[in-house]
Amino acid sequence: MLAAGLADPGGDIFIHGSNVTEGCLPLTNPLVEEVYLLAAAARAAGQASIEVHIFPFPLTEAELARRADSPHAAFWRELAPGYAYFEQHRALGAAGQP
Repeated sequence: MLAAGLADPGGDIFIHGSNVTEGCLPLTNPLVEEVYLLAAAARAAGQASIEVHIFPFPLTEAELARRADSPHAAFWRELAPGYAYFEQHRALGAAGQP
């Protein structure tokens, strides 16, 4: 799916420390340091790109039930199989899988 007609939606979203942002994802400085160290290790091991998958909350049945009245509930339910697959396998599903 293309968002706003872009071939790479979200391609210019950055992750950084601090607590101020305009369109990026700020993490606390200790958390962004952890992300940075993991990314640096992945790059050093030859990984050319690093995918980041972000969910609004743990997409478990209990958490989804708590938010069942949200206008976003149907969308979150669509994301839930991919979230569950990753939580179980610690890997992304192949195309066509959750």
